[in-house]
Amino acid sequence: HIARVRASDEAREGFSAFLEKRPTSWAKKEDA
Repeated sequence: HIARVRASDEAREGFSAFLEKRPTSWAKKEDA
């Protein structure tokens, strides 16, 4: 359960970061 929630949170932040063109808090500055 916890792992699932964690992945969901990271996915949500990753999507927001993608939209805002900014690095996520869990992914250290990695420009791709």
